[in-house]
Amino acid sequence: MTGRIAGLTLFLLFLAPAAFAEPIPIERLKNDYELCVASCPANVDISSCSNYCRCVNAGVQRTFTLEEYMNLATGFSTDQVADQALMDKFFGIVGECKVALPQPEASGTTQ
Repeated sequence: MTGRIAGLTLFLLFLAPAAFAEPIPIERLKNDYELCVASCPANVDISSCSNYCRCVNAGVQRTFTLEEYMNLATGFSTDQVADQALMDKFFGIVGECKVALPQPEASGTTQ
């Protein structure tokens, strides 16, 4: 019995806050998606760009708490470097999602 109580206590102290963390508002994610698509290079088709932007949004939603997300958003909007650990996590997501983008073809010529 004591073991169950201890286990429940550990869950409530350490795991429950993450499970019940406030989600990133869908309006923010939608805005991020629209900005992402609008910033895609002209040489990337809209389908690939859209897939990339959805991938980044899903990664952000899965990885960050609302507080972490807001810290990142503030850093990006003010050109201030956010917490390096947050930046590393964000750019990790970006790196994973970049594989969905078509790679430039090699020209076959050497210079």
